[in-house]
Amino acid sequence: MQAAIELDERAEEDLVDIVEFVVGQSATKGHQFAEAYERSVLALRSFPLMGVDRGGLRWLPIGRTGYVLVYEVKGELIRVLAVRHAKDPRPLA
Repeated sequence: MQAAIELDERAEEDLVDIVEFVVGQSATKGHQFAEAYERSVLALRSFPLMGVDRGGLRWLPIGRTGYVLVYEVKGELIRVLAVRHAKDPRPLA
């Protein structure tokens, strides 16, 4: 059975901002980001604990894009809290 994925409102906003930024660089990079994101989400549904544990939250790279999914696992639910650049220093709180 695959886990369900829920995007927090902040994660949805992050994703929109990132896609707009990447597509602004080039349509090809936008397409590559979208494919990498889709692969990461599909893998995460099957293997919820595959991301690196960082203080109770898990971080999963989105391919080689430099971006990560920041999420928590609650039983059969994966809740994505943020989508951000791996080097983004902002706290999630």
